[in-house]
Amino acid sequence: MKLVYNHSRSVGNVSTVMNIVDNTVFIYDYIEKPYSYYGDEYKNPDSVTSEQFLNTIRNMVGDVTVRINSKGGELSYALSVYQTLRECAGEVTAIVEGYACSCAACVLLAADNRQITPGGIVMVHNPIIYATINSADSIEKIMPQWNVSRDAIASIISNRTAKSMEDVYSMMDNETFMSATDAIANGFCTSIRDGKASIPAGVRNYLPEPIRNAIPESVLVTEDYSDMLTASTLAISRSVLLRKSF
Repeated sequence: MKLVYNHSRSVGNVSTVMNIVDNTVFIYDYIEKPYSYYGDEYKNPDSVTSEQFLNTIRNMVGDVTVRINSKGGELSYALSVYQTLRECAGEVTAIVEGYACSCAACVLLAADNRQITPGGIVMVHNPIIYATINSADSIEKIMPQWNVSRDAIASIISNRTAKSMEDVYSMMDNETFMSATDAIANGFCTSIRDGKASIPAGVRNYLPEPIRNAIPESVLVTEDYSDMLTASTLAISRSVLLRKSF
């Protein structure tokens, strides 16, 4: 079954939205909680939360595609996303469309089929810890936490790229940015993706006429899924395709 729909939730004054089109999840923001320990001014209304992501993935049947353009976020949330993708029954494909930086690089590594666009960028660095310092003892307690976080990232990278832990630590210390070819050479990605997106022909019929006429025939899929589009999904298909396909 191929559906176009939207998955969203609202937490207080924070609305988080994750678009799903035909078992494809778009991570186009920070991977973090929808609230902040540091006050309302630090809330990110567009954050991608692991709870939202995990609940969506658990309800998916078949293969899953994760399209990534994220500068990173909070490690603990990214680790839960990583593990859920690793446990998916279907094949998981990750596509770096822009950035896969910091802990978003860990999410990328959850997939076995890891693609990157020609202009995509992957970055790894050491973890950043925000802590409350109110005594000499509290300073000493931070270092073990930082070391454990660093080791968690490094072990995932080493396991999924076949690089030695020493090489991974060096990359993290140097805050390494990788182009598409560098990402492949270092084992973060398996191929460069350089093709056209496809759009179900039936979906095009529900778009506004100026947009519908602008879609070239070469990007259309021949199957017609219009019978699956209900009134409730119609408005969503318009917004998703307008934002994600052009």
